[in-house]
Amino acid sequence: MTMEDPSNRRTAPAAGPFAWALASALAFALLDAAVDLEARSALSPSPLSTGVVLGVGVMTGALLFLAAWIVLAVLRRPLRLEPAAISAAAPIAVLAAGLPVWLGAWRRVEADLGAVPVAAGVGLVLAAAAAFGLSRLLRAFPHLHATQRSAALVAVAGPLLLFSLQAVSRSGLGGLVAVAAGAAVVLAALTRPALRSIPAAAPLGVLALLALVLGARSLDPTDRAPEDSGRTEGEPARHVLLVVVDTLRADHLSCLDDGAPRTPALDRFAEESVVFERTRSAAPWTFPSMSSVLSGLAPAVHLGLRPGVPLAVEVPTVAQGFSGDGWRTSAFVRNPALWRTTFLDRGFDEFHFYRELRPASAIAELVLRELLPEIYAPRVGADVQCEDAARWLLANRDRDTFTWLHLFDPHMAYEPPPGFQPKGDPPPRVGRRFADAARVRGGFFNPHGDEREWIRELYAGEVRAMDEAFGALVETLRAEGLWEDTLVVFTSDHGEEFWEHGLFEHGQALYDETVRVPLMIKPAGAGPRVRVDTDVCNESVAPTLYELAGIPYRAEALTSRTLMTRDAEGDARIAEDLERPLPIQGILYFEDRSAVVLEGHKYIRWEVTGDEELYDLAQDPGETDDVSSERTELLVRAREALRVHLERCEALRVEYGIEAVRGDVELDADTVRDLRALGYVK
Repeated sequence: MTMEDPSNRRTAPAAGPFAWALASALAFALLDAAVDLEARSALSPSPLSTGVVLGVGVMTGALLFLAAWIVLAVLRRPLRLEPAAISAAAPIAVLAAGLPVWLGAWRRVEADLGAVPVAAGVGLVLAAAAAFGLSRLLRAFPHLHATQRSAALVAVAGPLLLFSLQAVSRSGLGGLVAVAAGAAVVLAALTRPALRSIPAAAPLGVLALLALVLGARSLDPTDRAPEDSGRTEGEPARHVLLVVVDTLRADHLSCLDDGAPRTPALDRFAEESVVFERTRSAAPWTFPSMSSVLSGLAPAVHLGLRPGVPLAVEVPTVAQGFSGDGWRTSAFVRNPALWRTTFLDRGFDEFHFYRELRPASAIAELVLRELLPEIYAPRVGADVQCEDAARWLLANRDRDTFTWLHLFDPHMAYEPPPGFQPKGDPPPRVGRRFADAARVRGGFFNPHGDEREWIRELYAGEVRAMDEAFGALVETLRAEGLWEDTLVVFTSDHGEEFWEHGLFEHGQALYDETVRVPLMIKPAGAGPRVRVDTDVCNESVAPTLYELAGIPYRAEALTSRTLMTRDAEGDARIAEDLERPLPIQGILYFEDRSAVVLEGHKYIRWEVTGDEELYDLAQDPGETDDVSSERTELLVRAREALRVHLERCEALRVEYGIEAVRGDVELDADTVRDLRALGYVK
């Protein structure tokens, strides 16, 4: 019998590196799928099922990993790369390829897909360098078995990956803890001869971690050092904060209605502010109302009246006014009806838009939410927006700043956080989250009495959650010494209907449940702290901001008047002669209508049928008794007030050069889905 020379035998590849390769491919594929799931809308179903997304993610991740592994394996012979080093380095290429998309999701901005090939190429170069370095390191420990080598590499790569993800999400401390834990595992996995080489490698590791921290901080605009404002030394900074709460009815704040659920933070804020108790919005839905708030122009001038038609570029905004005067400007916005395609972002140095998130639908996403709660949050609520706005204000405390914070919580879908849910068990057809506005409006779902009350309580829970988040923002600014020097305007874009006139939601009527909103102004420094019982409109926010901040503007070029002025000492005071007719326009659904509030009454005209309504708001605040046939003289004055207003609007359109007919803009798929979920488009 011939004996085989043991030296000629082929040694079977160790299972460790290949097991590591399979685990890495699946892990990165699941990560990619989880990011995709996280970035999709919470308010609308995805066109793809969860199974399809996960399947595509696994296939893509596996193919990317396989391609990177093959390329590195080709380099193995001339570079003498270890299989374990190749397996550990290949995920770098996969991570780099997905980084533009993942960063886009994390930063809540559109991803630059054209950067993916470049990122993959850079990742491949980095992976080759890492494989070479790891091979050299492994050859320094020849006594280690292949499985031990793989375990050591996993112990190093896992914490480093976790640190990178956490650093991008601004939770660097958790990443440092993870790296420290990984280092401890490595020390336990390696044998004593390896310990003698660790001090030599430690300085390189420290430099690498420092580079990661500094690089991650540079990704976050809120952490950037403020630029020189040109202010002389000792001159105090001025800060203006415009807080708009979407879909907030005035009668759901306890500072404005004794029967409302308690809103303690806004109650305290009202005590420090000028409270305008009879404020109406310029329109019954978001886009035309916010166009008026940010411009001081009536909807009949700016013509931002329907989705897909942006605000005319000729319309000046308050952000442009502040920016042109040297102020640093920022916005924190959630409503998809206010996305950049509306052109309402003009004048903002930073426009932070929060895409709606969907509930977790994959195990990987659930795990990632535990590891990275700042990134994989189940919802973006007022608390997140207020924290981000506070962080930005603190980072820019030495500059003059204007910030628009648009909180979205009370808007459909009604889904208050657990601590703000109604007590008891929900009706089966409603549940703890309600988003069926389109079905209710179309008559396909008609909630009963207890169901309607539960829906109202869900809405009230959202209001209370917003109140707590706003209170936390106020306390942060107070603790940091910014509160006294900050002008704060708190208002809403419109209200919400709960079947008062047989209607639900908003955008389809001009009754007070839809258009009566809060308006409170806290001046910076000294100023009045009073309640004003006069009919005013949130359209007056723009000139009031200009007036109190000292921003030059043309009062005659606006359809609204300032509500406050400054005296000779620079202190704020209530403007004189606030009483005037207040037009309201901008119906989204059904027949178009116009309204005018004057002399304590509301006049409503239907544009197609010519029907007219007139309500005595003092005697009939619920607007149930039409007195148009009884008070004909007042009806005539209301018609004349509306005619004069429309003629004034037409003259201003000509002055600004605004075309009466303007084309739509192309909306991205995510925005269309979000708007469809809100019922704003088909």
